[in-house]
Amino acid sequence: MTRRSARLIAAALLVAAGWLSGGARSAVAQPTLSHVTPHAIAPGKTTEITLHGTKLNAAPRVWTSFTAQVELPAVASAKSDGNASTCKISLGSHVPIGIGGLAIATADGATDVAYLMIDDLPSVADNGSNHAAGEAQQISLPVAIDGVSDGTLADYFRFSAKVGERITGEVVATRLGWDFDSLVRVLDAKGNELLISDDDPSTGADARFVFIAPKDGNYLLEVRDNRYKPGGRYRLRLGDFPLVSTTLPLFAQRNAPAEIVFRGLLSEQNQPLMIFPVGDGRAGDVVTMSAKPPGLQSSGWATFGISELPIAIESIAAKESTRLAIPCIASGVLSAPRERDLFEFTATKGAPLRFRAISRSLGSAAILSLRVLDAAGKQLIESPVTESDEPTLSFNPPADGTYKLAVEELAGRGGSDFTYAVECTSGPQFSLLLKNDKNNRLRYSLPVGGAFSLDVQTQRAGYDGPITLAIDSERPGWQIVNNVIAAKANEVRMYVQPPLDLSPGELTELHIVGKATAGGREIKTTMTTTVQLRAARPHTAYPPRWHDGVLFVSGQGAKPAFFSVTSKTQQVDVPRATAQAQVTLDFERTDPKFKDVPLTVVPIALPPGITSEVKRNGSGPKETYDINLKLPKDLAAGQHAFRYFAYAEMGGQGRGILSGDIRLNVLPDEKPAAATESKTP
Repeated sequence: MTRRSARLIAAALLVAAGWLSGGARSAVAQPTLSHVTPHAIAPGKTTEITLHGTKLNAAPRVWTSFTAQVELPAVASAKSDGNASTCKISLGSHVPIGIGGLAIATADGATDVAYLMIDDLPSVADNGSNHAAGEAQQISLPVAIDGVSDGTLADYFRFSAKVGERITGEVVATRLGWDFDSLVRVLDAKGNELLISDDDPSTGADARFVFIAPKDGNYLLEVRDNRYKPGGRYRLRLGDFPLVSTTLPLFAQRNAPAEIVFRGLLSEQNQPLMIFPVGDGRAGDVVTMSAKPPGLQSSGWATFGISELPIAIESIAAKESTRLAIPCIASGVLSAPRERDLFEFTATKGAPLRFRAISRSLGSAAILSLRVLDAAGKQLIESPVTESDEPTLSFNPPADGTYKLAVEELAGRGGSDFTYAVECTSGPQFSLLLKNDKNNRLRYSLPVGGAFSLDVQTQRAGYDGPITLAIDSERPGWQIVNNVIAAKANEVRMYVQPPLDLSPGELTELHIVGKATAGGREIKTTMTTTVQLRAARPHTAYPPRWHDGVLFVSGQGAKPAFFSVTSKTQQVDVPRATAQAQVTLDFERTDPKFKDVPLTVVPIALPPGITSEVKRNGSGPKETYDINLKLPKDLAAGQHAFRYFAYAEMGGQGRGILSGDIRLNVLPDEKPAAATESKTP
């Protein structure tokens, strides 16, 4: 069983009784989930959390990004207004700390994913009346404080420390998707400022700091939003944990032993770790690891990637190039400002290469600039500066020979946590992304007969052939239509129908995978949704890797259809000599609110050589659509068949109808009558 399937099973292990029936229901608002309290759950324990949002009093199911057992109350409280609900989450002791996700589904629909922490620090809530130094809330370390900004009013906390005691602290807010720009100060008993912490290169607006007590005594900790903006939530972690940001290298090869080292503030306490990464074989595999040296009470954390490719780590010798055997992943650290790392490789004229930077998505502070140099050091090409924090550079070698890949930090910064990886591949490539359009969403709640469309785009690098799209999901039964990006095309609108037995309130996830073959080699990649995730959570420096590319689908009860489609015939007799046929569909709008929008008709499973064209006739409550078919002259006589898919949307809700077989009875050519002779006597 893969980690992913184990997680999905565990997340729904103890679900509530009393599911809503699948009968016809009127349209209702979907549930929402804004946050949970406390803001964290603990490894090796059962934590009761409160879910905050709307319409949470119906019997829900829970999805988690981590392996867990979830226990829900069998019956919602009669006094519940639906804005809060409780559940218990049990984690194994092996679950690493970090950022996780949780979503809720009921028969009314599904919520967006809410982020929460997995944390080994005990949680304490901000008491709400600590807005002056004289009213500071007393806390005992180690601890994590869950608070909310009161705008112009700061939150004050009092703690005691011994001389020389080292206390690490970090605010986790934007990493949880919250709009809180933290500013933290440590004051002595007289109000003198001893430390101030603002933005951090790795975590952005989430402040991080190390405080060493100058003497025994009490100290004040002040937390506020740097913009005096109210409402933003935060989790302030205080303890003895190492402030790690990332690992070196940033990637490990699957099923091969590797040594990694945590990098960041206080990372000198961490010894190299030997690991044996496995993963479930999906593109985008990542592993989160807790960083807790012996003798400490609390943990930091970092993530690294798993790849099928071998890992090449930069040479530590000054001015020496590291040799690359492409394909591979080059990894290193830009530990000093304006540092440049060089990787040497050989290339063949006309054989395209692709270099993809990976840094911010795995917690690194670095934003890379990539350049390709010739053997003499002359720059040939550099990565463009775009909105992406992880640029891609395509290079078509002008001649056989030796070249160098130069890796630098875009703004010339450097430090112990400015680690990086560059995926180096050869031959034709392509990537997939969800079009940045208001019609493309990351979650869908579908009644019986529901469907949705996705505009999938590709960025090609040396490959112009067709790309076949498929669904990767633990849940079987998906049906997809129009799932090929044609040769030399860059986009397709594909249609997805959920499993026929998707029950009301069931919540499942899926990924879109693209496959192609070039030069006898299979190319495979997974669609990303980074643009949509960053737009939805603009305060988060980079979305968690486990969230990228995930689409959520939940089932709803049956709803009245807003249109119907029928075919005038199930069989068409076609004389082969005519080389054409027509099938007419009757389309009726059964909901008076459904107006003007035309029906989309996609002929599918056409026999080889047959092409089609769809024509709309009229507009209004009833319309007809002609599917005009052109047949090749050499089409064999006999029975052939095709199907069609009909799709339309009303109020953001899609509905699809997949027909049965439409038979084409191709008649053989008529043979001329045999000539006869007559004799005159």
